[in-house]
Amino acid sequence: MYFAHHQKMKFKGNYMRFNFVAILLVLCISSAYSQDIVEFGHEQIENHYYLGFNLIPTTSGSMVNFVEVRAEPGRNKQVRSITRESFLSQLAGRQYSKANPDGRNYFEDHNISNPFLVDSLWKLRYAEYPYMANQTYKGWAGKPGIPSADQLEMLQVYGINRMSDICYGDDVINLLKALDSGAWIAKYKRGY
Repeated sequence: MYFAHHQKMKFKGNYMRFNFVAILLVLCISSAYSQDIVEFGHEQIENHYYLGFNLIPTTSGSMVNFVEVRAEPGRNKQVRSITRESFLSQLAGRQYSKANPDGRNYFEDHNISNPFLVDSLWKLRYAEYPYMANQTYKGWAGKPGIPSADQLEMLQVYGINRMSDICYGDDVINLLKALDSGAWIAKYKRGY
């Protein structure tokens, strides 16, 4: 009886070990075949990450909200706030970014002579800097706290229909290039 019981236990142990090895083998093979294989150099992989901003003040006191946007066709946009410094570093290619994985310097590539134009973005929305009690810094907006209708029409070219809209991707570069031109700023101040 001991011998029969011992043989039965030995069979169960081998059977369980065999099942374990078989399951492990199936998982390894299926895992290997389910991996996404990406070839580099033959086709361009579309990037869905972009740098951007909107003209809404942040809780940290910034007059502009700088963001990283994930915008895939047919899906809702995902937005993550970043600092002004991170925004500038990513656009200049000095900081790794999903929005700039090649590390391009967009300022140089697009002949934007002054990267610190981002510090003037608040002027698009405000006629005066709203948080200074002792000094007045003039903005470019036609109304207190909001651009005039004509100015807002100029901003629509860059994806800004409302102050909460996010200007991102190529629109950021195009708006910074426009701000780099004194003629565009003069036209904006006039309201066309």
